[in-house]
Amino acid sequence: MEKIMKGKKTSLLILICLFIVLVLVSVGTEKARVKANMSEQTGIGFNNVMADVLWVESIQYLGDVFMGEARKVTEEVAQVLYAKMERITDLDPKFVMAYRVGGLTLSDARPDLAVKLLNKGLENNLGQSWEIPFYAGIISYFRLQDRPETVRYLKAALSVPECPEFITRLLAKVSAEVGSYKEALLLWEVVYETAKTPTEKGLARRHLLKLCSQLISNSKDKDLVAQAKTTLKRVSE
Repeated sequence: MEKIMKGKKTSLLILICLFIVLVLVSVGTEKARVKANMSEQTGIGFNNVMADVLWVESIQYLGDVFMGEARKVTEEVAQVLYAKMERITDLDPKFVMAYRVGGLTLSDARPDLAVKLLNKGLENNLGQSWEIPFYAGIISYFRLQDRPETVRYLKAALSVPECPEFITRLLAKVSAEVGSYKEALLLWEVVYETAKTPTEKGLARRHLLKLCSQLISNSKDKDLVAQAKTTLKRVSE
């Protein structure tokens, strides 16, 4: 029980840290957005300006929440914030920061709304952002306890060229948890072969040794067992 509580506290701390970094980064970015959008005269430009104005109001609202008596996002605050982020992304469907900050901020009180908002980002052709499916995957894993959905989101994140390498390791881990052992084995092999440091290679090797041993002992899939034996021999040399 103590380990579970520590794990939950750690995951929550990670989400909070990510949120703080995103808000700090967004301040300069959104000032530039407002100036650029103010110069546009089209209807689309006006929508973007309105989205920027609502974004600034939303950041101020969150500041009041965290500096106020509650100092956290309650369910009531989450409902208000979700409505604001919905409006912002209706006006500007490509407003990546709204999906990121909104998703992380909603994740504790209303993880369902967080994932709903992040899904909207994916639907609006924001496939160039690995962070959006990654955040949806993390929230699905830690808050919603939905491993299959976690796999789906991590795969989406991994499909983005700029996706960091650690997501491959996360996907390998969760794939094994949902019983996709063949995929987990292939992913850990990729991590092992592409490792850039001895530490990374050693981590992948330990996971491969454990996974291969389990498959050889327990799997009824002859092809998978054969693959596990081959991999085990290679990483044991």
